[in-house]
Amino acid sequence: MKRKLLVKIFIFFFVQLASSLSFADFKFDALIGYYNLKSETNSSTGSLSALGVYAFQVRKTLIKNFEFGIGYTLQTSDTFSGDISYGPDLGAYFYPVSNSSTITAHSETTSFKLQEKYRPYLGINFHQRNYQSAKSSYAAFSFIGGCELDIGYSFLLNTQIRFLNLQGPQSSKAQEFNIMSGLTFSF
Repeated sequence: MKRKLLVKIFIFFFVQLASSLSFADFKFDALIGYYNLKSETNSSTGSLSALGVYAFQVRKTLIKNFEFGIGYTLQTSDTFSGDISYGPDLGAYFYPVSNSSTITAHSETTSFKLQEKYRPYLGINFHQRNYQSAKSSYAAFSFIGGCELDIGYSFLLNTQIRFLNLQGPQSSKAQEFNIMSGLTFSF
């Protein structure tokens, strides 16, 4: 029941995002990073830390300081191999001291683009994770802090920290901490 509801919510937000009239103010993130995972079930506890979290997301500016994002995260226990977890991400982002997108103006002979050098942001995301070895699904809200750095005409260096408090079946739970960095392409 929960999974079907999550899939319906995911599809609804994807359709809303895709049905925008303009592709202006879209961003695509490709991030890689480190994670620290601590899990607990009724019978055992465990922890794992590794370089091996990969996040891909499309974000759309809704209004001046707010963005909505939809993406997917893949996590591996040995950087590129080993045990895998994966799942969709939905989120909202707030830019407290800057615009979330660039300001552009065009005329017949001139083009103007204003992009702030540093753009810190805060976010709240919903995540679902399927763990291959545990054969179970977890869900969580996360708190995110990050900063985008303008490095070129349409590219941003994006660094992000996020904390997830995952809940799973039969009172199992896990806490996950991610530090990620990568490129954001703005279009």
